Order: sequence, then C-alpha cells, then structure tokens
Amino acid sequence: MSGAKALDPLLDEQRAAADPEVHAWVAASAGTGKTQVLTARVLRLLLAGARPEAILCLTFTKLAAAEMQGRVMARLAHWAACPDAALASDLAAIGAADDGDTRALARRLFARVLETPAGLAIQTIHSFAQGLIASFPVEAGITPGFQTLDDRGAALLRRRVLTAALSDPDDPGFAADVAQVALDGGEARLAEIMAATGPHGDALAALRVEAVAPMLRRHLGLPEDGSAAAALTAALPGLPWARIGELAAAMLSHDGSNANALGRHMQAAIEAADPWARWTAIRNAFFTGKHEPRAPGMVPKALEHWRPFAAEVQAALTDIQAEQERWAILDVGGRHLRVAVRLAQDWQVAKARAGVIDYDDMIRAAARLLGGEGAAEWVRFKLDSRIDHILVDEAQDTNQLQWDVIRALAEEYFAGKGQREMFRSLFVVGDFKQSIFRFQGADPQVYADKREDFHDLCAAEPERWKELDLSVNFRSSPAILALVDQVIAHIGTGPFNNQPVPPHVARKAGAAGVVTLWPPLLPAADAAADAAAADSEEDDDSDVPLATEIAMAHRIAASIAHWLSDAEPLILPATGRRAAPQDILVLVRARGRLMNALVAALHERRVPVAGVDRLNLSEPLAVADLLALVQFALQPADDLTLAALLVSPFGNLDHDQLTDLAATRTGTLWSAVEASAVPAVQAARSVLAEVLRLAGEVSPYRFLEAILSGPLQGRQRLLGRLGEEARDAIDAVLDQALACEAAGAASLQAFLVWMAAEALEVKRDPDAPLDAVRLMTVHGAKGLEAPIVILADACAAPRTDSGPVTLGFDNGPQLPLWLPPGLAAPPASVARARDRRDADAADEHRRLLYVALTRPRELLFIGGATRPTKKRLMPEASWYAFIDAALAETPLETVVDPVWGDVRRLASGTPAPPATSRIEPAVSLIPSDPWWTRPAPEEARPPRPLSPSALGPDMLAQPPPDAARQQAARRGTALHRLFEVLPGLPADVRAEVARQWCALNVPDLDAAEMVATVLAVLDDPAFAPVFAPGALTEAPLAALVDDLVIAGSIDRLLVTDAEVLAVDFKTGSRLPASLAEVPDAHRQQMAAYAAALARVFPGRRVRAALLYTAGPRLIELPGHVLGEWQPSAALQADGPALISPA
Repeated sequence: MSGAKALDPLLDEQRAAADPEVHAWVAASAGTGKTQVLTARVLRLLLAGARPEAILCLTFTKLAAAEMQGRVMARLAHWAACPDAALASDLAAIGAADDGDTRALARRLFARVLETPAGLAIQTIHSFAQGLIASFPVEAGITPGFQTLDDRGAALLRRRVLTAALSDPDDPGFAADVAQVALDGGEARLAEIMAATGPHGDALAALRVEAVAPMLRRHLGLPEDGSAAAALTAALPGLPWARIGELAAAMLSHDGSNANALGRHMQAAIEAADPWARWTAIRNAFFTGKHEPRAPGMVPKALEHWRPFAAEVQAALTDIQAEQERWAILDVGGRHLRVAVRLAQDWQVAKARAGVIDYDDMIRAAARLLGGEGAAEWVRFKLDSRIDHILVDEAQDTNQLQWDVIRALAEEYFAGKGQREMFRSLFVVGDFKQSIFRFQGADPQVYADKREDFHDLCAAEPERWKELDLSVNFRSSPAILALVDQVIAHIGTGPFNNQPVPPHVARKAGAAGVVTLWPPLLPAADAAADAAAADSEEDDDSDVPLATEIAMAHRIAASIAHWLSDAEPLILPATGRRAAPQDILVLVRARGRLMNALVAALHERRVPVAGVDRLNLSEPLAVADLLALVQFALQPADDLTLAALLVSPFGNLDHDQLTDLAATRTGTLWSAVEASAVPAVQAARSVLAEVLRLAGEVSPYRFLEAILSGPLQGRQRLLGRLGEEARDAIDAVLDQALACEAAGAASLQAFLVWMAAEALEVKRDPDAPLDAVRLMTVHGAKGLEAPIVILADACAAPRTDSGPVTLGFDNGPQLPLWLPPGLAAPPASVARARDRRDADAADEHRRLLYVALTRPRELLFIGGATRPTKKRLMPEASWYAFIDAALAETPLETVVDPVWGDVRRLASGTPAPPATSRIEPAVSLIPSDPWWTRPAPEEARPPRPLSPSALGPDMLAQPPPDAARQQAARRGTALHRLFEVLPGLPADVRAEVARQWCALNVPDLDAAEMVATVLAVLDDPAFAPVFAPGALTEAPLAALVDDLVIAGSIDRLLVTDAEVLAVDFKTGSRLPASLAEVPDAHRQQMAAYAAALARVFPGRRVRAALLYTAGPRLIELPGHVLGEWQPSAALQADGPALISPA
C-alpha cells in the first residue's frame, strides 16, 4: 500500500461533516463524495481515540459495507508504512492534526483494528439486528438458535403455507376467498398478499378473520345486517321516476343520436324489474363508462330546461353510487383482508415451528428489544457501554422501524442517563432526492421527521448539532448538472418533500459534457408491424407496440456499435480517450421486453454486453443443458432428455443424425446410441458414458465441476456454442449446487428438485470488471456511475400503483386494504389513502428521474419509444416530457446523428484533445515468444436462437387478460393436450378418456364442449393426414438457417420419404375465413418452422398448415406465402417485420 494514491483534500463542508466533535446530519447530493466523507469520519474518530469496537457504521447494502470496510482498512494499512510526508498529506486532507502523537497513533491504528476481536462494525442494519437478537434471543422474544430465512427459503416456506391453507378442510371459506381473490387480481395478487405479511405481519396476525367484516362495516358506516342488494333495492324507489320518464321521452323525440341513446337507457331503467338491471341502465344514462357524471351537454341545447333536473338526478345517483362503492369495498377489501390475516397467522406459526426468522422479523425484534421495559433496559445499558459512535449511511432509504432501532441506540448520547464522561456522536448522511425504495418502507417524510427529532434531542448542546449540505459534484460535467437543476426547477420541490434543493455545482467547472435528446421513436406505419405489436402477450402497462420497442433496441444497439467502431469512434469529451464498452451504462425503469430486446440487438451487432442485471435461471440454454446432464445421469432411459443432449454441445449431433438414430431404434434411445457404429454417435456416446461414470456417488457440485473443468471440457463446449454470456449462467448453476449441498441435500435427485422448486434469480455484480456494456434498472444503478449513460425508455408513462392502500381501523395499526377498481366516489378516508398512495408513486417516479440523470459523468443520451395519441406525442408525466419541458427556454444545438438523424444537444466546456497513445506493457517484462503473445483466432459468435412461437404468437388485438381470457388460455392449453393424447387411442374410447382427463385436470372448464371440439377434428376424414399413425406430437425442432438458430416445437409433424407436413393448432375463438385472413403473425411463425424443416430434411417437400379448432378449418400456407416471411429477412431492421427476441 506504500504506493497508494494520496487522499484528496476535503472541501470545507466535507471537513465540517467529518469533525468527530459534532453530531452531523449531512444531505449529500449525488456525486458529492458521500463515501469519502463517511470514510474520513471513521478515520477521524479513530485518530481522536475512539475504540474500533465502539464505532457502529450502518450501511444500506452488504456491498456498501464491504466497500466502506475496504476503504478504511486499506488507508490504515497505507498509514502503517508510508513515508512521513505521505502520512502528513493524508492527515491534512481529512482535517486531522499533524503532530507527532497523531502520526504515531495513525501508524498503530491498522494493528489496533486487526487486534480488536470484532474489528470495525461496518455492516447493514439487518446484520446488526441479527447479531443483537442472537445475543439476547429470549429478551427479544425469538427462539434461541434461530436461522435466518434467505429469499429462496422464504419463498419455499410461503408456498408451503399457502398450500397447507388451501388444503385445510376445516376452512372452506378461505378457499372460496382465495378463488375470488385470484379472479380479482390473478396469481400475482396472492403473491402481493403474501408480501404484505412482511411489513404488516404483526398487525394482520393480531386480527381475527371473523372480525374483519365488522371492522370494515364500522369504518365504512355500513349496517351490520345490510347488503349491497338490499341498499340498492331501498334506494332506487326514491328517484323521481315519473320525471325521468318525461325526460326520456323528450330525449327520444330529439333528432340527436346521443340524446336518443341516453333516452333509451332511461327508458330501459324504467322498464327493468330487476334492481341491478335498473341501476345499471340509469347509471349508463347519467354517467360515463368511468362512472363520472356526464357533462350538462348530455341534454341537448333544445332541451336545456331539463338540465337542472338532470343535475339533480346525477346528485341522487352519486349518493347511491357512493353507497354501492362502500359495499364493494367491504366485499373486495374484506376477502383480501381475510386471506391476508389467515396467511399472516399461518406464516408466523410456520416460522416459529421451523425456528427461522425473516428480515422484517429481525428489525421488529430488535426494535422490541431496545424499546421495551424490564430486561430491555439491561440490554440498552450493555449496548450503551459498548457503542460510542453511530454512523448511518443512505438515511433516506431507512424506514420507520429501522429508525426506531437507531434512535433507541443513540438517544443516550443526548441525555444524562447512562452517559459517560466523553463525547459520543451521531453521524447521518443521506439524500432525500434519492429516496426510491418506497416498496421497502422508505419515505422522505420519515427522513425529515427524524432530522427534526434528533435536532430536538440535541437542544441542550446546539453548538454540537450541524446540518450540512454537500452540493459540489465530483462526478458529472456542468452540462449534465445544468440539466438536473433545470428539471428540478420544472417539476418543483414537491417530490422532494418540499425541501429546498441547492444548485448542483461541478467540481470541474470547465469539464466538457453533452446531453443529447434523441427524437422519440414512433410506431412504424406498416400495418403488419402494428398488428404484430398490438397482440403482444407481455403483461406490460405500456401501450408502446412491441415492434416499436424492438426497433428502439436496434437503434440503441446501432448507436453503440457506431461509437465503438474503428471507422468513427466516440471520443469522451472530458478525458479525450476513446469510448470502450465498459464505459456505457443503459438504464431502464423496469426489466421487461425492451431490456431483453437490447441484449439480443447488441449481441446481433457483436457488441460485448453483460446481460441484464438480474439473471433468471429458468431461461439460459446453458442451464437447460447442465440440468439435462443431471437428468440423464439419473434416468438414461429418458429419451426426451437424451435427445436434447445429443443435439447440445455435449452430443454435437445434427437433427438429421438424431432422426436417423431415433427412427430405427427398437428400444430406448440410449440403447440405440450404445449400438450405433456411426462415428458422430460414438463420439457422443463416449462423452455421455463419462457423464454416467462421474455420477457415481458424487455431490452435485463435484459432478458438474468435473464435467465443466475436467477432460470433457464442458465449460468450453458451452461457451463455444452459446458465447461468453453463458459464463454467468454456468457459474450460477455451480453456486446453486453448493447451496443445495449446504442445505443438506447432496444428491443429484435433490439438486433437480432444488432447481425446480422455485424460480431462481441471480443478481449480477454491477462493479465486476468486465469490458462490456451494462444494462440495469435505475433502482439497480443507484450508487453507480459511468462516462456514458443512456436512458432507453424515457418516453414511457409512469407505472400506476394498483397495490393496496394503508388505513388505520378502530384507532389500531395501519393495515393494507385492497380496493375494487374504478371507484368514483369512495369514502373520504379511502379517497385520502388512495390519493396519498398515488401521489407517493408519482413523487417517487420523479425522484427516480433524478437518480437516473445523476449517473453519467460526461455523456447523457435520452430517448424512448412512444405511441402518440390525438392529444399528445408522449405521456405528460414521462421523463422525456419533463426534460423536454425543462429545456424549453434553453437554446439547444441541432446536429445530424448517423443513426437518429436530427438530434438536439446541450453541451458545455471545451473537449479535451484526443489521446494519441495507449499504455503498453514493457517488452522486457514479457517472455520473447510464449503462446499468449500470439493473437488468438477470432472466436465465431454463435447465432442468436429464435423461437418460432416467439416470432409469431397469436398477435390478434385482444382485451387485457381478465378472468375470462385467463380461462380461455387454460382452455387452449387443455385442447393442445387432448390433441396430443387422443389420436393414438382407438376411436371408441376417445370420448370417455377425454372426459376423465378433463375431470381430473380442468374440472372448472366445460368438458363437454372441449371434448366435442377435439372429436370433431379427429373424426373428420379431412384431417386424417394430420393425425396419421407415425405423426409426431409436440416435436422438438432446432436448425441453423442463414446464421440463425431456430428452435421450438411443432404441434403435429408428419415426416414421409417425400415430404414433411407441419401443423400448428390455433385454439382461439377467431376463425379466418380464408388464407387472406390468416394473421401475419401466424404466417411468420409457420414460415420459420418451414425454413427450419427445410434445413433438417433437405430434398423433401415442406408443407405448413394451420388448424383452427373453432371451425374446425385447416388452412395450408402455399410456398409463395411462406417465402414472404423468411426469418433471415425479418431479422433485419428494414425487413418486412420485426421479430420479438426469444
């Protein structure tokens, strides 16, 4: 460490914050050297004589704690051996004394910290709480020897809790409530309720299920013995129906179509006998589809003397609507709360039985331990004698319960009770502008309240309390900071809890920087692309067509590839050096189809990309291949698994070879492999035989590691086929194998169960050294920076918060309350809670923009895809709209970009001269001619796999996936399964087998209708070729077509010596009348299948057809139609269609 870089001198406000003789509350804007100040504060405390074990530094993440620990220890190690001049420079930089005693102490600090048993306590608040309650478990009300639930363990335990509750025969009401909840919000709603058992767990568990309805009735002002139907029946007769009839007659006699329609609604209401039908009709007459009163113009001008009466009726109907909405809240909110209460109680019981606690339990237990009476006072006394200085990092992300723990620790510093004859300090640093973790309970108001709270505690020594703002930015160029200030001026201080925001000042005032606004990308005019985009099955709040998002990804990839090219490389303006892949950070608001499309587009242009910041282990092909090896080792006779392995990098057969091998077999596929004399099959056999040998009595990790790193060179096989991006997936599988073994499951079978038990997600290290473009969410990028930042989806609308509101009932704790959609006149308390939830979400959307804008150092690019409407080009609350409006009065230069055309720029500073030389290693240090000095041949990048079903899903415009559409999707899945099973059975037993299968697997669907649909197809002679003996069902397919790997499965495949027939089932309700009406998406899908089949079966005629079961009708696609949708052409940016990446 003797060669360590000298510390940069602290600025005046930084030095004041690092002073160990004051309590400091520091508001540190982005890029203002917060970590440097925090490190200096710890160093100053140690130099002032603080015991290492008496310093408690609480950080937000383990990564931040490790970075902080590393910085402090590295500096102390440097001080132990550095020259006096270097030590003096560092001491002066942090504002410490530079006398002989201080220098001597500084050189001893490294050894002192190492000799301290616990060392420096730099940790997350969860780690601190865990250690605290582990030391005092009985006092904390926790089972001694408890284990901490990680995310995976918690997910598995929650699943068991839910399964057990649903299977409880003594509580049929719970199952009924769950069924209704699933219809209200789908499977995601149950996950949402389970998540609520964390922050609201104690309050929910303290309720009784049977007390939920009375509690809600009292809050909503509803009678105990009433109902929505009874209330409606009682209210409707009070309306002036005679006068409404007169108004209806007048409206019907008017010559306006709108007036006639409203008059018909009124007349229908008068004639309706059923109260609900009457209510629906009269509401449709006087209210819009959003249940809002119609404007006075609903009554034509010629009848304007009726307008006062119409307003009176609307007022009366509003009262009825409000009452009905209260009953709806009781119904929807009640069943959600009952489910939440039952699950919260079962969750606590399950954790207690297993002897485990989750992260929320840790904080709650620590708060109880430190805030109670009796034994808690003794615990506080023990801590009071040990901890003298508390430092809190990322204070804006600390929630109320965590602050309760911190306050209990620190309040002794401000009171005489327990205080020793020394100054004991509190240091808090945060930035209310970067509070973006609302889902974890963070709130800028809590941050502000705690600042006032501690200020009041320090009232006896006001000179010891310092509130400091750090606003000098060491990260970003003046151009970027100017944009930040202008955006804040535009959106106001409301999102920042109405706190004043000081201007951002660049440390390097003359540094060059550029902000570039790319023009918003609009949907293509091509009708086919629009139709394909409109039918995206992605569950996304955005109305941007899928094709447009894919086009946006290709544009961004083209820009990055251009920047990194040798022909016209991008030069960083502040440093003058050429941009490299690791300099580029692409930010999106949320993971989704745009991020996936970006990965694919960058791969296509051969741009190194680190992939998304979180890796779902169910997706990578490398994971599927490794799990197939484990499955094969356990079940060599599993033909499907072996077939997948034979065409994987471990078998290297092509599909012709696999077909030849499988078609002639008389036993299992493995027996055919063992008997084959074909050299390629023999090579595969030797590999797989070694796999079986390695499987004998070894752990999952040793098995996989032996395959990957041993003579089989499995890692190189996978990387050679799938590219470097597969490396993370391979390492993640090995990590899971170790985790499985650590959990006590050391068998291959247990590992398969482990991997299948829950969807696994691996978070990539954002700071890992990797020369690749990084793709991250803004949440994930907090605390990071990059020379070049791209805001890729700045035109998107903010996501609406459809989660529960929080309300206090009967003066009790806050509880989550799920509301029915479309409330127009909810009770005041509910309206306030809903407005508060929506306002908090809107404010966080704006704070998230601040975080995004403060990530770049030199270059910021802002763009996004949008779908304009008649009223707007993009959503008014989109980030792009905010930025555009903020720069409305700022002169921007327009330049021509090779990818985007005319772009607008905000630039400042004089660019640095381009660097003309590169640092090269000394030749004398390198051996004269070893192998690593010779250039390696360029490794061919694998083609991007495409799935035909992803190329062309059923892209017909459909309404959102409500309960009915979800049931329709399940019906389609069931029909596919019946078409797989029944053709191989005798015709006389098909009907009974189908009925039994439906009763067992889909008892809630119309079995008779589905059986009739399937049998109508199977019994029709016109479809006999499709279901001929020997036809393959769900046939797997993979082929290389024009440098593209196409992989998928075909519903029905018939292969003869002369031709190949591929048929795909379409089970939707829409039936094309002819070939001309077949959706382009379906044509594109079948063209991809045909192209792949032509490659797999050269020389044979390939036919493709679609079987629409709603007819039933079989439509064959002629060759010229398939030729129009070749996948190789479709992949090009200017091709006939844009393709969703698989």
